Amino acid sequence: MITTKSKLRFWLAAGYVLGVLVAAYPAYLLYQIFIPASSQSQTAAAPNETRLAELKQQLQLVSLQIHRFEAELVLGRKLYRQESLKDEKTTYLGQVVTGHDQLLALLNEKWSRLQNSKTNRSKLQRQRIQLENLLNKSDVKTVNPSILELDEEHDSNNASLEKYLAMTGPDVYLYWPSRDAYFVMTTTTASKPTNDKVTEFLQKSSLQSFMVSLPVNTNQRVIDKLQQQPNLTENLKKITQRFYFQDHWSTDNGHTSWLLRVNLEGPQGLSASLLPSELAQLRSLSLPIFQHSSQQQSTEKNVYSAVIFDCRKLSTQTGLFPRIMTPKGESVYTVSQTDPNRITPKGAMVYSTLLATLVSELGSSPLLISVQETRGTYAMDWVISEMDASKVMTINERNGLFFKGRIGVLLPD
Repeated sequence: MITTKSKLRFWLAAGYVLGVLVAAYPAYLLYQIFIPASSQSQTAAAPNETRLAELKQQLQLVSLQIHRFEAELVLGRKLYRQESLKDEKTTYLGQVVTGHDQLLALLNEKWSRLQNSKTNRSKLQRQRIQLENLLNKSDVKTVNPSILELDEEHDSNNASLEKYLAMTGPDVYLYWPSRDAYFVMTTTTASKPTNDKVTEFLQKSSLQSFMVSLPVNTNQRVIDKLQQQPNLTENLKKITQRFYFQDHWSTDNGHTSWLLRVNLEGPQGLSASLLPSELAQLRSLSLPIFQHSSQQQSTEKNVYSAVIFDCRKLSTQTGLFPRIMTPKGESVYTVSQTDPNRITPKGAMVYSTLLATLVSELGSSPLLISVQETRGTYAMDWVISEMDASKVMTINERNGLFFKGRIGVLLPD
């Protein structure tokens, strides 16, 4: 039987609980108002930060794999274009190749794995961007919503292997976002190379044949510049000694492949070494040498952060110093319009196969200009429409984008 005393205890307890809730709820509301949201979500953000670190590590591994496949395909493409394979001693990455059909089968397998790796990299990059935006909501850059859609559409239209094999170009794989050159060297040494061994093998190899075929401008290669400026030969030797070991793996017949990398920029890079002779040639051709004073400031709001030239629909030959021109041949941009002090560490232009990457590098409001065609021996005169040329020159005059190096190039994947 419930007594009056028991009822009183029950109601006192219920009243106490209700009082605690009434007092705690306003305190919770004040906590939500005055305590930063970042502090509240610190515990929740930890798993996302861990996931972001994992994504970056996966991207590094996939990118290294892509560099390996690209470099291997460059070597295979050069071998495939020969009219006939020399003899039974002809090897491709350590495997003896007896005919074009056998080589084509090997290249096809490499090509398929390369496309799969590129697709995987694109997915990881989108996940990384989304996760970074989630973790840094206050620092999210304004990005055109159509950017990722453009990349997805472009990724689904990769060139066929046959078209790739028909391409001409340097006998080295160039990765323009980081301005690195990669190539594969096959040796009979099974051990992991040390820095001394890398230098030793580079000195014995025909390394310069990889570098000298790189186009400088629309009519000249590195070798042409070297012939004009013999003193640059010593600079090239210094550059080739700066190759770094990236990866190694076993191939058939007991051979080992090494993936080596060299940067094209920096004080010891190709751009810095070749810039003086390139500017000298531009002056001899009576082309205008531009400078943009920091005092030239437009009273108008800077609408565009950079100019990006879209070359995705062209099989352009990418080199060190391309030129932008009109259909009539009038010059819109040459390397003379970029600050030489900037070219040494950064390069004349920013290259990438992803528009989102260029946006993150050059700003959230770029002017995207479509390149209609290419001209010149090495397809490095990029033609844009008269209307686009007028727009680009007006914007450059106001903001000095060329002098500041605010130039991007969107390359075919």
